[in-house]
Amino acid sequence: MLARLAAIVVMLGGVARADDRTFVTLDRSDETSRAGVELSYVTMDDQGDGNARYGVRFEGHGQLIHAATGLGFYETVSYGLISQDNGSSDEQLGDVELGGVYTRPVGATLRVTVHVGATLPSAQAGDSDVQPLEVVFGSRIADRVLATDEAVTARLGGALLYRGERLFARLDVGFDGRITGPGRGRPQLRVAGGVGYVLGPALASAELTNLLHTSESRGENSLALAGRLRAGRLQPYAALILPLDTDAGAFTSGALTVGVDVLLP
Repeated sequence: MLARLAAIVVMLGGVARADDRTFVTLDRSDETSRAGVELSYVTMDDQGDGNARYGVRFEGHGQLIHAATGLGFYETVSYGLISQDNGSSDEQLGDVELGGVYTRPVGATLRVTVHVGATLPSAQAGDSDVQPLEVVFGSRIADRVLATDEAVTARLGGALLYRGERLFARLDVGFDGRITGPGRGRPQLRVAGGVGYVLGPALASAELTNLLHTSESRGENSLALAGRLRAGRLQPYAALILPLDTDAGAFTSGALTVGVDVLLP
């Protein structure tokens, strides 16, 4: 009787335990409510003037998901900074992204997730020829549209998630269509995937992201090697991001991302 009563309470409250295994550089939409902050240190290639440069990307993100319905919403806000040894620097606020999420299981180990969102035109051009966000989003090329000045972009994405006993994986497909601002009518296609493994309280993963600029017949590819510690509701993580082609590494030779997520009730 007590077990049956407990099951009824869980169904009515929509508080079934979510699987919080996730990745660092892939889309974040899943069944887990969380909020987090992230910092990326981006190494910049020599521009030929003997002046060393580096970039930093700050990000705040969060999503709230109702367990019973699978419906929820998410937000992302970012900020970029590049600095030089000669003391000069430039900074830039990124576009804010807001959207909705729907997720549901399709079997014992599989789950599908879709999200629809849009960016708000909050980004402003920096003062230098090389825009800070164009550089620092080398650490997260799947969200490069957030670096577009004063633009509104529609974002659509879907994911298939696999969660085995220790092995977990994710496949993302997404589409970004510029509505206003620079590059209007030039869509981008995102295809990404990752494989991870549970190592006690930690997660280790390898993640591959491809961003295709369809109107220019060029793409960007990056590889990330990541780790995450599941310490209760607090989950610190880190990832080493490497560009795999000249487009992804146009300004950067690599990036290190660190962050922390807090799982929400």
